[in-house]
Amino acid sequence: MKRFILYSGICIGIIALSLLLPYEVHDVYSGGSFTTPSLIKEGVQLAGAETLPAYVPLIAIIIISLVVLIKKNLATAIIGLVMGLGLLLYMPFLAISLTFHLIFFSGLRNSQLHIGFFIAAIAVFIYFVLLIANLVVVVKKRKNKKKEPMSNVDLLDDF
Repeated sequence: MKRFILYSGICIGIIALSLLLPYEVHDVYSGGSFTTPSLIKEGVQLAGAETLPAYVPLIAIIIISLVVLIKKNLATAIIGLVMGLGLLLYMPFLAISLTFHLIFFSGLRNSQLHIGFFIAAIAVFIYFVLLIANLVVVVKKRKNKKKEPMSNVDLLDDF
């Protein structure tokens, strides 16, 4: 694929900018297990840059891009596609890790995903489609490089 570097850079930039946006919005309550909880803050936003798991898609896309661009052949395209599938499957786990909070003693409630996470998830999906397109282009290039059949004269010259 001719412009794979450009498209990868765009996806990396989109995910890097989405880290500045809120990934999660939640309410903060006080009180323990045996007392009535009271609302302290409502609508607290947690940006992607404040959570460590939100950096994984950014780092993963950089690593996948380096693997695919090492040498543009079938092996690196397949490895990149498998790694991209792993990244795509990571996004639901990121959503669960952002919204899952134990409410035994007090703390965060009403956690919801926000715009930054959705922008990053869309960028990861688009990058996965880009990896599929890259694999198709590599396979088509490989099919176009057919070996020339050897003639009988060439076979006899070897003896």
